[in-house]
Amino acid sequence: MKKIFLTGGNSLIGKKVIATSPCEIFAPGREHLDLHDSQAIKRTDFTGFDTLMILHRAGSGERYYFKDWPEDQLEYNLHVNVTNTMLLIHKWLRQTDGGTVFYMGTSDVNDRCDYKVPYWGAKEMITNCLHSFKKTYKDLKVHTMHPASFEAKTKPLQQNIRSADEIVNLIWKMISDNISHLDVYNDHL
Repeated sequence: MKKIFLTGGNSLIGKKVIATSPCEIFAPGREHLDLHDSQAIKRTDFTGFDTLMILHRAGSGERYYFKDWPEDQLEYNLHVNVTNTMLLIHKWLRQTDGGTVFYMGTSDVNDRCDYKVPYWGAKEMITNCLHSFKKTYKDLKVHTMHPASFEAKTKPLQQNIRSADEIVNLIWKMISDNISHLDVYNDHL
């Protein structure tokens, strides 16, 4: 890795990734790259970035059973987490000759429940697509993680969640040891 393009750099995990990065890292904030804005993604220049790291966790904070989700929140969730995340990956792949993609999915994979299905499903789709791309793009390294519940700016460290430092250490270990996928579970604490 020589140069990383990072989404989610303003999160606690993102800030710790930036602080511990072994190479140059660019992490545009929402004011420079709003992931809800497809046109902003289309204008993004990925030239020179050999690594794309996607840590954004763009989900609705509300907890609705699927049939009760407000349509605008459902649409927003799918637009950012599927359409625009896929657009981001597409644009990056078009401007690179291979490289590394790291994608942080969702902890909901460990605790599947109806009220998080749209978010969980969106994250799973991107994870599956990225691993499928490895068959076509032979020089592409893909690392995906489904983290356990972890410390965040809005969720202080508690006994039943992972520390942000632990998650970041796992991210760098996955990349350095070429680990393709990792599910982190809460019950191992």
